[in-house]
Amino acid sequence: MLSGRRWGLMLAALTLIFIFAVPVWAAETFKIALIEAVSGPFKRSGDNYTSSIQFLADEYNEKGGINGRKIEIIVDDSQNKPDVAARKAKKHILDGVKVIALGTGTHNALALAELAEKEKVIFISYGAEGESLTGKSCNPYAFRVSPNTEQRAMVMAQFLATKPYKRFAILNQDYAFGQEAAAGFKRRVKQLVPGAEIVAEEFHPLSHKDFGPYVSKLLAAKPDMIFSANWLVDMINAFKQSRDMGLKAPFITYYLGDPITVLPGLGDTAIGSWMCEGYAETVRTPANKEFLKRWSEKPKYVEFSKWPLGSMGRAYNGMKHFLEAVKKANSFDVVTIAKTWEGMELEGLTGKMVMRGEDHQMSMPMLMVDIVKQTNEFFPMPYLGEPVMFPMEKTTVPLNETGCARKKGAF
Repeated sequence: MLSGRRWGLMLAALTLIFIFAVPVWAAETFKIALIEAVSGPFKRSGDNYTSSIQFLADEYNEKGGINGRKIEIIVDDSQNKPDVAARKAKKHILDGVKVIALGTGTHNALALAELAEKEKVIFISYGAEGESLTGKSCNPYAFRVSPNTEQRAMVMAQFLATKPYKRFAILNQDYAFGQEAAAGFKRRVKQLVPGAEIVAEEFHPLSHKDFGPYVSKLLAAKPDMIFSANWLVDMINAFKQSRDMGLKAPFITYYLGDPITVLPGLGDTAIGSWMCEGYAETVRTPANKEFLKRWSEKPKYVEFSKWPLGSMGRAYNGMKHFLEAVKKANSFDVVTIAKTWEGMELEGLTGKMVMRGEDHQMSMPMLMVDIVKQTNEFFPMPYLGEPVMFPMEKTTVPLNETGCARKKGAF
């Protein structure tokens, strides 16, 4: 039987252990590493994504974090190169990070998805949209919370089926994403638009400057409309040089509606062209109105961007879906989170979103929106009009058309 003195010493020792253990536990965070292009010509793309995800993390942390931990967002520069992205991600994985993510570059996303499967960590794409990532290259540890090229193509084709355009030209970046976007557009337009014809198809290097030779070929083909999945500097240069050379056909695009870098450089020449997206400020749901209000109340974020543009709202929407899966799992175990996330539904900024269990591709509402002349409550320049919404049932690619043979729950 222990004496009173020994009981006292034991109690004191246990107290000391508790005192020193609490700060260690409290300091542990839930780390998410964003391996983004935050330098070079596509820097703004990476900055847009990281700012919106940090805004999301701030909102959770203000309410106590997630499952008792603060969310810590780590940003590292991919330099928009797959080997650099994989090397940076591997370093963070070795440091204990269990979630890696990016939005810039399908070529980078494919490298990180492969790494995630090897290292048994979660990879999330909130913007890299080449369909192969959740198609033929699907794996248990890779998820995508943004639309993919095939989903966008389906929405564009359904929209174009209601319009008079028949002759289409393609002008895309020459890498995995640009090639897959072109293939999806051709396939779906030919399926759904009677009499559709692809009259020209041109691919150019990333971060290209002289579009003259490509535009000359498009002019000769006389298209009714030009499809381009280009982004940032390549969207600006392709669009502006097309107009300068007299090509008047409207563009149908993924990323035209950027009010920070793209639209200011295009001005009135962008009016009448269209954008397909998973998010826009002009979506009038109560959830989006509340999101915009919260953004407007954070001076640090308003200084970065007066309003959260398409890629930012899309990343916020998708990563919130992931964090709610972590909360529902009540665990930080990778497989537990992944299995909890499979098939999970959540109401997002634009409507109901579902993480499909087999290919880990998010199903979501999408929209088509045109660039209009009049100013609105968002930006005093040609900007987004009122969206034409497509419900989730109209934007989801059937599983048997994806190329992914994985079974739900298989790890």
